Amino acid sequence: ITLIDFHIIEYHHADRVMRQFGMVQHIPRPPRQPDNLHDLTLRGKDDIDWRVQHAVFLHEWETRLDRVWTQEACTTTRLSSNSEYMVWYKRHTRRWIGPITAKHGYVVSNI
Repeated sequence: ITLIDFHIIEYHHADRVMRQFGMVQHIPRPPRQPDNLHDLTLRGKDDIDWRVQHAVFLHEWETRLDRVWTQEACTTTRLSSNSEYMVWYKRHTRRWIGPITAKHGYVVSNI
């Protein structure tokens, strides 16, 4: 889903926070954030109609209710460390436990 604030477009990746809403967490899709949206400056763009410039993103926002995540509630309160998601998570996440481990560049797991 896109979050829009005038010229700024950000994607909210709801599939990355499913457990926070009591749903089963699956391996999320790759994040979607086109680089050209972050390179955008307002210098010299006083006459741009952002509704026209970002029409595609506005359409996504206006049709957001067509893409609401729904699924049965998760019955497991804790994920197994060898579940498909946790194996993926450990490969893709930096889990710094404190400033000392971050400074030395190693990971401490409490799972």
